[in-house]
Amino acid sequence: MEIIVCILIGAALITAGVMLVINGGKRQQKPMLIGGWVLTIAAIVGTIVGVILFAGLGEQSLTSAFITYAFPALMFIGFVVAIGLGVGNLVKGYQKDQDGNLNTNKIIAGWALLILAIVLVLAIVIPLTIVFDQQSSGDANEIRFM
Repeated sequence: MEIIVCILIGAALITAGVMLVINGGKRQQKPMLIGGWVLTIAAIVGTIVGVILFAGLGEQSLTSAFITYAFPALMFIGFVVAIGLGVGNLVKGYQKDQDGNLNTNKIIAGWALLILAIVLVLAIVIPLTIVFDQQSSGDANEIRFM
């Protein structure tokens, strides 16, 4: 079952990369093309490595390897992308056009992406705080927050 989930996640990421490549080619946007190719190649390599890990090391190893290595990397990449796109949209949104109007769609998208970045950080900080607090409640090896 776990191998199917690994392959489905890889297929979804490959599909997203191919869609970025297609849309970037239609719009002649080089960053979208580069991002699409990077996502496609990384998803293909990640899926192959995941299947090899599953076959070679067993069921438990794939889950722990994914949680240990891939999830923090995906969260960090999501945070950086959300901050970058959010700030970029806010800059473009608050620039006035020839008529003196602001682009409210870009402003809304920019603030939404910045809020998403904050939520991603909180999704990491809050569970770690709870885990460390529970671990420090015991008698052995106390870990305390100031």
